[in-house]
Amino acid sequence: MKDPIDLVGMFGEGWCVTLTRGDVFEALSGMEVDPADCRSASTLAEAAGLTWDTFGVLLVAREIGEGLTLVLEFDGSTGWVGADLDVLALLSAAGGMACSIYKNPHREELLYASGAALITGLDPATFRRWGRVPDRFDDALSAAGFPGPDGEGGSTGILVLPPSKRAVAAMTAITGIAVTPAMFDGPWMAGPSAH
Repeated sequence: MKDPIDLVGMFGEGWCVTLTRGDVFEALSGMEVDPADCRSASTLAEAAGLTWDTFGVLLVAREIGEGLTLVLEFDGSTGWVGADLDVLALLSAAGGMACSIYKNPHREELLYASGAALITGLDPATFRRWGRVPDRFDDALSAAGFPGPDGEGGSTGILVLPPSKRAVAAMTAITGIAVTPAMFDGPWMAGPSAH
């Protein structure tokens, strides 16, 4: 398995990355960003530096192809918008999907929703799983080198990774979409979430 992207190296100890189906405005609207408040930016650094007069957590998003949008947030002081189960349900309704990974200074987690329900949650430190169908992706995770939910097995390639990189590897295994540095280059849309 290719070494997963280092989001801690890119963004530090606090971030949330969400992949969802739909265009950038559908994704941001589902995360309680008013489209009228959205602004474009040519780079991620420019988007992250934008400010608004209204209160809200800054979300930045870009379409990455294949009908998918990537959403980033860097302020989890009020909870990660992308990790909220109601938000994931909304983003994944009508046959869609939403997958979020987040990192706080002492916790990482993956959440995958489809059909307006949390299907699988994964703690990449302990490999514990939960959700409506917690074992739905066990085969895909095992093929990527993850141990089972009991922590047994797994490849050295996964076991030696820090939990944040395991979260990225799990997102790739579950969604089939490799998170790459190129996804973070290019134009962005940004706005404050009322969530």
